[in-house]
Amino acid sequence: MECGRWLLGIDIQPHQLIAVALVRRRDGDQLRGWWHFPLRGEATPTRFPADLPQALSALRARLPRRLSVRTAFPVEQAICHTLPGTPPALTPLQQQTWLRAQSERRLMLPASELACDFTRVADSTGSWQVCAIRRTQRDAWCALFAQAGLVLRRLTLLPCALRTLARLVGEAPTVPLIHGDGQRFCWIAPWGQPLQYGCIPCEAGLAAASAAWEAAAPSGEESPPPLLCGHGCGQTGWDPFSLLRHRSAPLPREPAQCCVALGLALMAETPQWTI
Repeated sequence: MECGRWLLGIDIQPHQLIAVALVRRRDGDQLRGWWHFPLRGEATPTRFPADLPQALSALRARLPRRLSVRTAFPVEQAICHTLPGTPPALTPLQQQTWLRAQSERRLMLPASELACDFTRVADSTGSWQVCAIRRTQRDAWCALFAQAGLVLRRLTLLPCALRTLARLVGEAPTVPLIHGDGQRFCWIAPWGQPLQYGCIPCEAGLAAASAAWEAAAPSGEESPPPLLCGHGCGQTGWDPFSLLRHRSAPLPREPAQCCVALGLALMAETPQWTI
């Protein structure tokens, strides 16, 4: 049990860093704090602002020694594919070997260059999903946090953190999500469906993000309105803090801004990376 350690979720957006810290208690999770740091350097989907190291160091100075740190890797740098079902009667080691070989074939990259995570698709096909990033990118990401005294225990993707949060809050498994960060909208498939997501520029508008999900949704299914979170939602966005049994005032005025950080803090520490 993670008793005593602060579970810290760090959400890095193009123009701000948001962090949420929890501790596990026997009768439920307790909010220990939340922090907001503006980021003023130029940012792109594959490059974060130059002042990010200073923001991470400033955050570390406000935290206790014992931490379990989690963050989200940029979705643009991740590769997701579906793999066929594994042959029957394989041992766990044989299964991993087979999945890695299939990943090399689908992703057209050597397995030695990739950090891969495999998840079985919850349907009758027996297929798998692979999420992969280059090991060099993962190692550089971990080094950035380590230099600030924040050793990463979990490196995942933003859609995975939000799907975890939606499941834990008790949202229906058919509800999609849309997250804005000031530069893009990311639409995300409901937690009850296979992982699927996509990004469009914020200039296209929220309606375009909803339309992008509807175009990607399984045919014949009518989805409920999406949960909205992140930048620009104001006080009308998704408020997940009711999940926490113990909350300390003041809470964020715009709780939808903290959804990713809260989802990260709530994720299990293992497996160490991705889904």
